[in-house]
Amino acid sequence: MNEVSPRPMKLKKFLWRNSNKDESNGRTILVNSIPSLSQEARVNNGKFGNNEIISSHYKWWNFLPINLFEQFHVVANFFFLLISILYFFGETPINPVTTIAPLVTVIGISMAKDAIDDIKRHRVDNTFNRIQFMVLTHDSKDNTSSFVQRNSQDIHCGDIVICYDNSSLPCDMLILASSNLNGKVFITTDNLDGESSIKTTNALAFTQNLFTPTVKKIENDQLYNIDLGLERSTIICQNPCEDLKAFEGSLNLPHESIPLALNSVVYRGARLCHTTFMLGVAVYTGKDTKLSLNSKPGFRKFSSSAGRFNTILLCFMGAMFLLTFIITILHFIFNEKPYGSPWYYFTPVATPWRRVQQYLTLLFIINYLIPISIMVTMELQQLVLALYITKDVEFYDPGSNEKAQVNATNLADELGQIEFLFSDKTGTLTQNKMIFKSYSLANDHHIYSVEEGALFMIRSSNKASTISDPTKKSSINFLNVNATNYFSSSEDEDESAEDGLGSSDDLSSQMAKKRIYRLSKEAEQFWTNVVLNHSVEAKTSINEDTLEEFISYNAASPDEKALVDAAAKVGLTYIGLDNTVRSKDTDYNIHMVRFNPGILSGKPSKVKTRKFRVDAVIEFNSVRKRMSVMVRDEEGRCFVYTKGAEVTMLDPRRCDKTPSHIKDEIIHKVTEFALTGLRTLVFAMRELDSDTYDSLLKKYKYAQCQLGIERARAMEEASAEIESNMSLIGVSAVEDKLQPGVKQCLQSLISAGIQIWVLTGDKEETAVQVSQSTGHFPPGTTLIRLTNGQSVEDVGRAIYVQQEGMKARLEVKKGWSRFKRFFRKRVTLDASGLDSDGFDSDTSTDSDDVEAEIQQTKGSFFSRFNRRFRSAVADGLRRHRRKNPGGANEPVGLVIDGTTLRYAISVSITLFQIFC
Repeated sequence: MNEVSPRPMKLKKFLWRNSNKDESNGRTILVNSIPSLSQEARVNNGKFGNNEIISSHYKWWNFLPINLFEQFHVVANFFFLLISILYFFGETPINPVTTIAPLVTVIGISMAKDAIDDIKRHRVDNTFNRIQFMVLTHDSKDNTSSFVQRNSQDIHCGDIVICYDNSSLPCDMLILASSNLNGKVFITTDNLDGESSIKTTNALAFTQNLFTPTVKKIENDQLYNIDLGLERSTIICQNPCEDLKAFEGSLNLPHESIPLALNSVVYRGARLCHTTFMLGVAVYTGKDTKLSLNSKPGFRKFSSSAGRFNTILLCFMGAMFLLTFIITILHFIFNEKPYGSPWYYFTPVATPWRRVQQYLTLLFIINYLIPISIMVTMELQQLVLALYITKDVEFYDPGSNEKAQVNATNLADELGQIEFLFSDKTGTLTQNKMIFKSYSLANDHHIYSVEEGALFMIRSSNKASTISDPTKKSSINFLNVNATNYFSSSEDEDESAEDGLGSSDDLSSQMAKKRIYRLSKEAEQFWTNVVLNHSVEAKTSINEDTLEEFISYNAASPDEKALVDAAAKVGLTYIGLDNTVRSKDTDYNIHMVRFNPGILSGKPSKVKTRKFRVDAVIEFNSVRKRMSVMVRDEEGRCFVYTKGAEVTMLDPRRCDKTPSHIKDEIIHKVTEFALTGLRTLVFAMRELDSDTYDSLLKKYKYAQCQLGIERARAMEEASAEIESNMSLIGVSAVEDKLQPGVKQCLQSLISAGIQIWVLTGDKEETAVQVSQSTGHFPPGTTLIRLTNGQSVEDVGRAIYVQQEGMKARLEVKKGWSRFKRFFRKRVTLDASGLDSDGFDSDTSTDSDDVEAEIQQTKGSFFSRFNRRFRSAVADGLRRHRRKNPGGANEPVGLVIDGTTLRYAISVSITLFQIFC
């Protein structure tokens, strides 16, 4: 997409210039918590601006100059404007209205279209800016404070705001208190990062306890005479930045300073959920919020077709000026003395101005080489395309009652120019609704299937199953580069079902089931890890009709919810936090788990509720790829429970106590699950003595108190020491079904010539299986695998082998094509062309019976030979396809990991165009 040149953007910035600037060394915000600070806070925080959101391009007073300035950046508009001006200086037989009227029409249509688009943006801005929020307001006369409704645009830094359930947050805020007693606040951030899962944040422990009376008042709708109990306090934090993962600061009180963490900050655009209300103080507002900083500034955009049209017009204009110049010269040459005129005929010498006028006169005639009507047609075409998009019933979503909306009508045709599409897998191709399917223990060869109220052990009836065959995994050994190491045809891999992924149901269809009535000790340890190592929140409710207790779970990750739900089915029900225990330390949590061993057998048994103290949680992130908790049980035993991807869990630095044959078995099971399209996690644990546990916990707490780079280094060291000397205990498998209609959608995109990249953090086998199930890798697609690259040299060598294999494959196919063409030419010969290999060439007779027999025999011979030849060609091509993929008209798919891709980008080798 070609964007407008920077000059109109500079003019717009000049007209909208904001002189407010942030402090160079961070910002200091005075919390507007008490009436005596109201005036001081207004002055101190006023320099940061209000919370007004502006996504529109123009104001009413600058629309005409800025829009005209942008309009005449279009080459055609500028050219016809120039021609219209020149009409006043030249002599022309053509009425100037024929040029000026269409130009005014084109510019008028464009301006009207831009005005309508911007009016819509203004309406959206006004809708957001006028949303009402309860903001703490002080009355200087009565010296009292109350929560009063205020427009979102009138919120300033330091203001304390109440946000209610299912409402969008108006600005970036520090969480001071939550309606949940444990200080948890649940949000969704789909407007920020596209993730629809629920995320958990925490209020500051200090303010959560301090604001307890205020929270009770808000619960009772008593929003007046508010006394927060918070003395003069300031927030010192970093300057606004667009990084969603970056926030550092501190809450400074008269006698102490409290460090602020990222999990205590929520951003504008996030939506509150499963939380009745929260109290927060605004730290970034308006243009300084993360959402605004990550949004592109509003300005006029041009489509790529408009850019190409401008280039074509420039070529035509150059040719027109040159042609006019040549004709002008020829005009004065032939008119200086006409041919055949008498000797006394005198032609005056043309003055320079006369030559210019003649040039302009000819230019006015020849300028019709550039039809202005095409500009009117293009503008109307854009409007019609936008109208079709908004009225297309296929774009209507009955679930949300929303239809397609065109925000920039001049980009409607740009949808047809898309060449690459980058798609997430989870939640885009799949429904992001996880269902627990199977698990397996480290010291057990069997797979267990969890169903409602029942647990089954699955015994494989065929251990040589192609699903569990480890040779199916085509990984790259970069040390021994061989063309066959990089290629695996989808014809050799299991094809997925039409309607969804393979699952443990498919796996168990050829396996015998045996019901399990009691968990083993190892299985109990596995499920204890599952039921404690998560960020799930439990909410208990009572059915008024049956008086039965019902527990519902809210989780940031659907995987975790599926795991906790499965634990409840086998007898370990997570009840939630023990709210009777209160502490200023937010990491001190008592988790309750109900053990019901009789749930599997269906017999009554003694139900016991056990309590576990979770002293520390080492969160999951994309670098660590694992999550750990430090736990004490009621008997005082200390454990570290860890779960994560097999790549990080099988690292010798973590699971050095696990024998190698068990690690191999775990890899085998993970691959088996992944090849059926299931998402996998590996679980491990470590039991420690009390002294070692306390020492590691103290080191981890100390690391949490550090800041900046020092904190990251200390946290990494403490986590590595905690997550060492562990023992593997099992593997879980979770299913994520495909979105309805995703296969047809991808097939349509591929048929339109769009190259699709699917980005996922899943295991390689799972990713390939999903791509095959969705039609991203159509049947017959040859897969080129580039994974586990260790250096630029290794990846470059691998790509070179790929390229040579493709060239060889292409040459082979060309050779077969020439041979087939030669064969077709031979089989069209008549009977006189046959030699002794088919018939005796010397045999001839005038008998009609013999001739008929010869024709019948000839047809039968060629029919059999043709079938055998085509079979041989197909077999030969199939063999060469495995060795040399990438031939002409053959679909090829690329499987590459992030590290290898980074190396591959730096290698100056161009691959053939493939589908990705």
